[in-house]
Amino acid sequence: MPTKHSHKKKEANTSGKKQQVVHTRLDRPIYLRKQVLRAAIDATKALKDHSELKLIREEKTRVLGMLHRLYEDIEKRMRRLEERELPKIPIEHKPKQVQQVQEVKVEKQEKPKMRIEANDDVSKLRREIDAIENRLKNL
Repeated sequence: MPTKHSHKKKEANTSGKKQQVVHTRLDRPIYLRKQVLRAAIDATKALKDHSELKLIREEKTRVLGMLHRLYEDIEKRMRRLEERELPKIPIEHKPKQVQQVQEVKVEKQEKPKMRIEANDDVSKLRREIDAIENRLKNL
């Protein structure tokens, strides 16, 4: 951050008003000048991007309006075509064909004993964990 070293005040008489002019000496003035210029460039780019975005939005609105008008025109022409120019075709009611489904008997299979053993193993592990937790509580 730049520091101020000295202050000089001058009074300038411009158009009948008294104004105070302050002069300040800054450390690293070139660095500060670069920073100010970079900030000005960034601000200019942001303004340019904003104006381009406004143009894009206006173009989008215009194109969407045109699309909406074209869609309405297509709908109107489709209705006119269906009502006036297409021949009327009588629609016959055809009953749906029912597919015959054959029932398949499923034989129940016994559950494998491995699951019971697995449950026993799980229950054994749970009991061991509970025992260990009880020992830890007693310590």
